[in-house]
Amino acid sequence: MLKPITQRVTDESEGGVFRFTFYCDICGSAKQSPPYKSETEGYNDAYERANREMIRSFNRCPVCMRFVCDDCFYLVDDKYICKECNAAALRVTGGNVKKKRLRERGKPYFAVVACLVLFLGGIGILTGDKPGGGDGPIDIASHPVPLAAFEEVIEGPGYLMPRIESAVIPAGTTGVELLLFNPAANECDLAFEIVLDGETLYKSGPVAPGMCIENVALDETLGAGEHRAVLIVSAYGQKNNDEMDGASMEITITAE
Repeated sequence: MLKPITQRVTDESEGGVFRFTFYCDICGSAKQSPPYKSETEGYNDAYERANREMIRSFNRCPVCMRFVCDDCFYLVDDKYICKECNAAALRVTGGNVKKKRLRERGKPYFAVVACLVLFLGGIGILTGDKPGGGDGPIDIASHPVPLAAFEEVIEGPGYLMPRIESAVIPAGTTGVELLLFNPAANECDLAFEIVLDGETLYKSGPVAPGMCIENVALDETLGAGEHRAVLIVSAYGQKNNDEMDGASMEITITAE
């Protein structure tokens, strides 16, 4: 099963109903998942579904990557950061704290946030490099599209990966409307490669859990029409960078 998004989770299942409680990684405040009936899905499926759905109830700090509640998530100088990472930054730089909710529960809220890069004591905290064309990874919580877009996932060999079936590109250009992301529940980095007729058109660097690539630039233009390509997903352990079993899926790129 997937590792829980928060460091602590308890099983509150009873009477044929599965339910789980997740706790903020800083203050321990609790958020309970919806109930899942055992007649419609098994325990493992209910747990993994809860793990994915509860991502929307927490905020992921782009520095320490922990999942925290709204009260532990601050807006500091137009950038979001968790309470403890902010305290560490203030010890070095000083400054004022301005708290703000990232999103209102139960309502759509689009947070437009710059990618946060902090250098504390000479240590840089980065989101990863990408040798392919396009923009580098950004935090899913910072992306302006609805969070539901990041719940379209399929099971890979030991991890989750985005469900992608098609993409659109203006004919004669290289910019593809494609959202590549690493689900926050994963314990590994993902890298993406687009191959068409045996030729690699795009290759990303590692994308950490909870991060996404929103702008993809192919190495060459495509003529008008539909192109059957293959999206190759590679996975790497976060602790030792060991390569895990990869996966692939067919996607249709329409140039119009």
